[in-house]
Amino acid sequence: MVIERLEQAARFILCAEYRKDFFELRKLARYPRYTHGETSLLGSPFQFCDAASFISSYQAIFKRQIYTFSAQTEQPLIIDCGANIGLAVFFWKQRYPQSRIIAFEADPLVFELLEDNCKAYGWENVELVNKAVWSVETTLPFWQERADAGQLVTTDADTQVDKYRSGAIVTVKTVQLSSLLNVHVDLLKLDVEGAEMEVLRECKEKLQNVQHLFVEYHSFVDGGQELDELLSILKAAGFRYHIQPELVAQRPFVQHLENLGMDQRLNIFAYRL
Repeated sequence: MVIERLEQAARFILCAEYRKDFFELRKLARYPRYTHGETSLLGSPFQFCDAASFISSYQAIFKRQIYTFSAQTEQPLIIDCGANIGLAVFFWKQRYPQSRIIAFEADPLVFELLEDNCKAYGWENVELVNKAVWSVETTLPFWQERADAGQLVTTDADTQVDKYRSGAIVTVKTVQLSSLLNVHVDLLKLDVEGAEMEVLRECKEKLQNVQHLFVEYHSFVDGGQELDELLSILKAAGFRYHIQPELVAQRPFVQHLENLGMDQRLNIFAYRL
């Protein structure tokens, strides 16, 4: 810990870019929640809808680089389900400028920022789709959290949960993910705030076409836990996997964490050797 702090202090003193990023992050941390703004942290202005979720995603994607993968081609196909404002798209386009990316974002308001950010940076071969991924093509209610945790409302009971009283519920179109998995996919990102099991059950027979798969798994206090089924699907599709916890209780027997109705959130990285 001491060595890490000394290294950070040295970077602060010696690196002007580090100091610039430090002060920009500190400025963003003072933003009120769910407030639209823009930042120069990525170079040119980049728009966000919530500074807190932007900082969290920025740290995970650009500092920890959780979406780094090795493609066998300069033109990998990436399917981003839950693209939000486009930080992951930005990350992949930096590393694979010729990549083809299909990015889904269900929330109409967040999708507008995704479009604006992609246009501002002039990325090519990026297809933006204002739909949610699901097991069938239909329309469903969607809760707008106004940041990065918007969710499909798939049962009548969901509409009674307190979290939905703080945001609007709109109707969104859905797309059947399996219809896109008939070709080789270099990376599939599935960050769909609780819809992941419905989607994976429907497309599990086509996961053999996916080389790298990221799933953010959620369990909800008022529902059953399905991690065992998720891992069984990955194993049957021939993946190895690595799991990183996102919602961590230090004393789980007595400390039952809850965030937006969730009591567990895991990042699952599935890959082929």
